[in-house]
Amino acid sequence: MYKILNSYFLLTFIIVLFAVVFSELLVYIQIEYFWGKGHDEKSYTIGFWTPLIDSIFVVAILLYLKSFYEKELKRKNLILEEAKKIANLGEWELNIDTRKAKWSKNIVDMFGLTSDEEHGPDLLQKLMYKEDWKTFENSMNNCILGKADHHCTYRIKRQDNKKTIFVECKGKLYPEINTILGTVQDITEIKRNQKELDNYINLIDKNIVSSSTDLDGNITSVSKAFCDISGYTKEELIGNTHRMIKHPDLPDSFYSTMWDTIKKNKTWTGEIKNLKKNKHTYWVKASISPTYDLSGKKIGYTAIRQDITSKKRLEEISITDGLTNIYNRRYFNSQFPKIINGAKRENELVSFLILDIDFFKQYNDNYGHQMGDDVLINVASCLKNSLKRAEDYCFRLGGEEFSIIFKTDTKEKAIQFANTIKTNIEELKIPHKKNEVSTYITISIGLVSINAEDIKSTDSLYKQADDLLYKAKNTGKNKVCHF
Repeated sequence: MYKILNSYFLLTFIIVLFAVVFSELLVYIQIEYFWGKGHDEKSYTIGFWTPLIDSIFVVAILLYLKSFYEKELKRKNLILEEAKKIANLGEWELNIDTRKAKWSKNIVDMFGLTSDEEHGPDLLQKLMYKEDWKTFENSMNNCILGKADHHCTYRIKRQDNKKTIFVECKGKLYPEINTILGTVQDITEIKRNQKELDNYINLIDKNIVSSSTDLDGNITSVSKAFCDISGYTKEELIGNTHRMIKHPDLPDSFYSTMWDTIKKNKTWTGEIKNLKKNKHTYWVKASISPTYDLSGKKIGYTAIRQDITSKKRLEEISITDGLTNIYNRRYFNSQFPKIINGAKRENELVSFLILDIDFFKQYNDNYGHQMGDDVLINVASCLKNSLKRAEDYCFRLGGEEFSIIFKTDTKEKAIQFANTIKTNIEELKIPHKKNEVSTYITISIGLVSINAEDIKSTDSLYKQADDLLYKAKNTGKNKVCHF
């Protein structure tokens, strides 16, 4: 408002200056026109009236401007008062010498007071919560001493209806008049909204597994739920990357696809298998999106996750063989076509083998079914540990029959891998007196290694491997027959 008034005063100065210049110009014209022709009566008459006319002109302009400024000032004051009401803002002043205070009508209404009450520290202390008075008093004393501006928040119990309000009080010392001038704002609604927001954020923090990173993937913030599920503290996580919780079962290609998506400013959604600090596994369904600052510049990524560990465990139970803890026939039936179709899209070499434990019936008859189960568990574990890629799978098809789907660069490497598995099983050195080809447990393998585009159907591929297994068992056992 002061800037506006200053502009008006500048305008006034310019107008008055114009009037004076105009007056001087008239005088100059008179002197040149009339006095230049001699001192006649007409020139003296005009010379007399000119200053009078000029004065009236200037006074008229000043009166007009005075009226204009008063109206404009009144209009600005009305706007200011309305803004104070909207902002729940009132002003106050405190004379340090007399301790006399003056509160605006907005403060009187805010505190539920009557206009005839004496304002000042004593009345304020009566209205204020006792727990807040000490903070207020310290802040005011520092302001009086010129150490700092007054600024504090406190609670007031309104005098009319006893309702509690929160107010923010600010003040500044003006030493030249030994007075503190300040404002009081009712922030009850702000406090209420802040409390609701804090509760909401706290609820999210405890229940939503979330994290944010910079553009390089360094963690900048994590929720409490993230810490709870991962077992790490915020201090351990912030500044590090999500490699801390990376599960070895997930291939690098999985994360490459994820990064390719979010770097294109798209949202990536999928299921992620993670590793806790105690090395236990947990699963999340994640949605990862870019984050931007106020100018629209990308500054990082935020991930929201849902804990789906229980769901995945149920799924794992449904697709896992209860005895050997590797995939079961049900999962084989669902995954086998998917793996073949995926390989066809990339025209990859697919290797598929079926194996069977030699003379297993005789083993059960001689050693008992309990020891037979132990053999199945050990064989399954050996098969699983022999796999090197996340894209390789092993299954228990039933009884003593297992299968493996794996990828290699060449057929020769596939044959070599099958023979390695055969050797690894025999190297377990599980005694088997009824085995006619060895003193230990052995296996026979039927292997098919073929370009995916040459596979007619999954049934034909399965039959081909099964026929080769039959050939291996009928031609001496403890061998690999391949195509």
